[in-house]
Amino acid sequence: MANSAKSHDVPLDSSVPTASLESILCTEELQRRPSRPPDYEKENCALVKLVSALADSPTTIFRTLAETIQEITQCDSAGLSLLTRNGETPHVDGRRFYWPAIAGMWNPHVGGETPRNFGPCGDVLDQNRTLLFTHFERRYPYLMPVNPAAEECLLVPFYVDGKAVGTIWGIMHSDRQKFDAEDDRVMASLGKFASSAYQALIQIEDLKFRWPSAKRRRQKSVNWQEDWNRGSGVWSRPILWELSCGISKVQ
Repeated sequence: MANSAKSHDVPLDSSVPTASLESILCTEELQRRPSRPPDYEKENCALVKLVSALADSPTTIFRTLAETIQEITQCDSAGLSLLTRNGETPHVDGRRFYWPAIAGMWNPHVGGETPRNFGPCGDVLDQNRTLLFTHFERRYPYLMPVNPAAEECLLVPFYVDGKAVGTIWGIMHSDRQKFDAEDDRVMASLGKFASSAYQALIQIEDLKFRWPSAKRRRQKSVNWQEDWNRGSGVWSRPILWELSCGISKVQ
């Protein structure tokens, strides 16, 4: 989506809406349409698979989640949008959304971006609820070059510590099938898993950031021990203070 927009040099943040938000929303239809019965066995199997994937390969969990959304809802495309500052890593105070994973027909647009203050995901966070859109490119011109067009898009927010950090979504590219109340229920469940996956990845990134400095502190401690063995066996007060601080930080 946004990759295509970038290639066409569309100024995302300065785009002018060409339709009202109300004209592209049809969320109430989820409860009015005939709905398929719940398949709890399929849902539970999917959640077990996701939990296993999070434990075995956390760095690819978003891709697995996107594939699961597509499989359960039988939509044409599925993915996640995360707030970001740099377009590469999540950040709760980001001013844009980026797409770390997409399954289905929109997969070529992985890594794309949309504005926080002018786009479907931003609308979902502003209203703090699930929204169902139809042809959102009518309001957001930067989505017009993206093919195939979205007949319907179901977006669900997910949270960390009570704050919305992103959305999961599914898209129908034709009218062969429409989202219903069961999709709404299942997506809410998957949104809770998305919160857990998000937190796990944040912790992993935090450990990656802290590990090099912790490793250097450990090496410094080893060097001090070697100096002790080679020297008089007495450390000066400043070295003792630095060593105690270094060890406490590593622990």
